[in-house]
Amino acid sequence: MIHTIEDYYQFIRASNNASWKNFDVYDVFANSVTNLQFAIQGWPRVKLSADLAIDLSSLPKNMTANIRLLKRLSATAKTENATLIKDTLLYMTYKLLPGKQAFFRKMDLKTSDKCQAFLEITIPDNAKDGDYRLSAAQLIDGKEVGRVSQMLSVGGPSIHGKPADA
Repeated sequence: MIHTIEDYYQFIRASNNASWKNFDVYDVFANSVTNLQFAIQGWPRVKLSADLAIDLSSLPKNMTANIRLLKRLSATAKTENATLIKDTLLYMTYKLLPGKQAFFRKMDLKTSDKCQAFLEITIPDNAKDGDYRLSAAQLIDGKEVGRVSQMLSVGGPSIHGKPADA
């Protein structure tokens, strides 16, 4: 049975068929917007400090990326490669740097927390056809406990598997 975070880590290490990674491919086109919604989760009966790592390193600099996070998670987090652009009563929206990895460090999670995050990628008119990977990972004590990965296939389905020219 899995009762603690350490039990969870041990289960993943010992079970070569277990996985927590999700990977989706989305066909997108120049001059469009795509979204990735994912959960940031806590642990039952335990308050945690978690990091969020968003890997946009394969996105070209002419794409834009914004993330909207629950204010109580992001307001006290230390950010890297993320600039606050909107602050409302419930949410904070940050502009992320394509071509970089962005971090939100030391987000305080309540017991059994399950908060939604919203990542929006804008593909400009002059985007090159190709495949661009991005991901969002949650880390606790420096260990990855979940990841959502996405590949944006700019130009449509005929190009899957061809890396983008950056």
